[in-house]
Amino acid sequence: MNTHLHEREPQVLARDTAYALASLADETASNARTFAERLAALREEAPARVETLRTKGPETVRNLPRDAEAQLKQRRMQFEAELQQRVVSFEASFDDRAKAGADVVARVRGTEPVTRVETAFEPVGKQVKIARAQVKGAVTSLRGTLDAALDAGRSQAGTARSQVKAAATSTRKTVDAVVDAGRKVAS
Repeated sequence: MNTHLHEREPQVLARDTAYALASLADETASNARTFAERLAALREEAPARVETLRTKGPETVRNLPRDAEAQLKQRRMQFEAELQQRVVSFEASFDDRAKAGADVVARVRGTEPVTRVETAFEPVGKQVKIARAQVKGAVTSLRGTLDAALDAGRSQAGTARSQVKAAATSTRKTVDAVVDAGRKVAS
């Protein structure tokens, strides 16, 4: 991929991470198979390394104080350069691992045991989809009911407001009529 990891959608990043881990697991299994051969090669090299350490070790220890500062500076620059290089190449390596992991998953997915498990859990997946659709429908229905109730409440409030205005007007007219009748009787 050409996008940086921090710019990817979380679902894509999660999927690619799972694929990268599948690739690493496959590589680890492959390395475990060749471990015995590598260990035998190291055992054959051991005597020569011990001899080199025995002959050059004392001289290295004598020169250590003199060479330490220069070596530390050199190692620090090497470390910084290597770190920068690793940071830059991580995303490409991640994408390569994700692709390799996807290939491993594709290769394994067609095997009989995996097919048997997928077949066994297929009804569960269908039931989950059905349940998800039912919950979505219930939420939509509830929203509709609440919207209708709010609309009905607003309508009722408008009707009640009109009736209260009408009652206030009627009461004012009744009071005015009583006052007028009282004036007529008094005159």
